[in-house]
Amino acid sequence: MFLDSFFALTSAFVIGSIFKEEFSLFWALGAVLASLFPDIDALWEFFERGKIWGRDWKRHRISFFHYPIFYAPFFLITFFFLPLSFWLLLLVNLSFHFFHDFWDGEIGIRYFYPFSKKFYALHRKDRRWVIVKRTEQEAVGWLHKNGNKYWIRAYFKKFWLLRLGGTLIVLAGYYIITHGYYPVTRADIWEAYYTLKKTLVTEIKTKNSKESEINREETNPAIIPENKNQAPIPNPVNTPENNNPNNKNTNTNSPEEQETTSPIPNFVNNHMAFISQAPLANWDALHEEACEEAALLIGHYYLSGKESVSPKDAEKDIQELSAYTKTVYPKKDDANLEELKRVAQNKFGYTDWKITENPKTSDIQKEVAEGNGVIMPLAGREINNPNFKRPGPLFHMLIVSGYDNKKGVFITQDPGTRKGKNYEYKFNVLIEALHDFPGKKEDIKKGVPRILIVKK
Repeated sequence: MFLDSFFALTSAFVIGSIFKEEFSLFWALGAVLASLFPDIDALWEFFERGKIWGRDWKRHRISFFHYPIFYAPFFLITFFFLPLSFWLLLLVNLSFHFFHDFWDGEIGIRYFYPFSKKFYALHRKDRRWVIVKRTEQEAVGWLHKNGNKYWIRAYFKKFWLLRLGGTLIVLAGYYIITHGYYPVTRADIWEAYYTLKKTLVTEIKTKNSKESEINREETNPAIIPENKNQAPIPNPVNTPENNNPNNKNTNTNSPEEQETTSPIPNFVNNHMAFISQAPLANWDALHEEACEEAALLIGHYYLSGKESVSPKDAEKDIQELSAYTKTVYPKKDDANLEELKRVAQNKFGYTDWKITENPKTSDIQKEVAEGNGVIMPLAGREINNPNFKRPGPLFHMLIVSGYDNKKGVFITQDPGTRKGKNYEYKFNVLIEALHDFPGKKEDIKKGVPRILIVKK
């Protein structure tokens, strides 16, 4: 039971990270209930024996709830109705429960019932693992002889430090669930790595710069003359010899020029506080059209240095920005990049945002590598996001925060879904779907390919 619960929380985190599911209370409870569900036959035992504890307490495994084949029709049917992520979560945890009951070295379970009525269990004998087969009578007899009615006390007494650690992990999982948490993605891990690397490099450069400045001041006679009445010796940097353009030892590239000519890294992801365009899951008419406001706010949070934003605050900001946009463009539900740029300038004071037409993948990568965000207006149905309500929006807008050359994807903050944090799209998918709003959603494919660079 305890091991099943621990595995459930771990699998919920892993599968949630793979499918970018929010690590919510519903998600975790689905995993835990699936991992413990077969033990519902303990109620069967209660009606049979009048109790569900004691030396023979594990005889509840005799019921059909512990027959794996009993669950096959359920998973065959629900495969077509449940989201793949949740279906897989249930299957993995239920399978682990049966494996655990087979592996724990007790009476085992009826793996192949109704084709075989025998119990199968894995036991340790003579320093090797063997599979033991028992009839129902033999299984009940084994329990009566070897069962431990003080199993809970024995569970914590044996390997108590390991059990305590597992209990603390379960409690930590409960804390994470109740406080809300989004699973860590590959982009998040690399983002933390590059942020740390960038910080260390900056500190080293700053330290070296300060040391060089100190050494220069100590050795440069133009700064510290030997005699106060003596004129300073000209700085060697400003001598005609060094100013000679034909001097082969002269480096004509400034640090800024050298930086711009250096190749961009293969992976970048600028940390942005993600919000959905419907932070409180209220998909009314206002929020259905709020992707522009949400993308703009994500860029604003990024430039403001906000690490995260609560759904309540995000909802307040979207309502306020939507109301402001309506006062500027009262007859429009959707905005093109020029209008969005004007809102960013008038509302938040950003004057350096710029629009680029017909951008290439390398243009977007260059902007992202420089620490900027890129807002992209798109033909929403062309990007084929499986999390959108079918058939998807005609017009959509998101913000690119990074890219991964190895996988060939842009890393985005897509406000059109609650799973949009660090959502990855193939390069060609976004480039081919890139169209600025032309005035009518139905004409979205006629829109000019443009991007809006989010920069201070």
